[in-house]
Amino acid sequence: MNVKEVDDTIISQAICEKFCQNLQIRRDRLLCGGIDDDEHFLWSCPSKRPFWNTLASRFLRDPPSLQYDHLLMNGLRKPQLLFDLKLSPFDLIGCAILALWQAHWKHIFDDKPFWPDEAAARATQMLRRMHVENKLAQPRRSRQPHPVV
Repeated sequence: MNVKEVDDTIISQAICEKFCQNLQIRRDRLLCGGIDDDEHFLWSCPSKRPFWNTLASRFLRDPPSLQYDHLLMNGLRKPQLLFDLKLSPFDLIGCAILALWQAHWKHIFDDKPFWPDEAAARATQMLRRMHVENKLAQPRRSRQPHPVV
């Protein structure tokens, strides 16, 4: 999945939200009994915390620093990615939300269990693919021999 596909998927998510506003979801398919709002859906649900912990430990310099406000991208300092990654914080958050969205709705509509590790693996796969694409897209530096002194 490339960057455009991720952007298109996030836009599709917004369209789907408008379409599904009146959709009744069975209470027995919710992951927990928490308040059903954006923060709970994305961040504070106990079923989804392991997902964020896994991604933070794989991609961030300081994993415990990840906060819900980072997901909102509302001016808070961006999370610092590992040095060698050819990704932006937006790539990380976008792929993570997409993977969560897909896994959660498979649970709701297809009656599949929600596995945080499976969702983290899907996000990791998307991010690694983007990293490789971004790395290949960068112009190569010419290798100059080191001067002999």
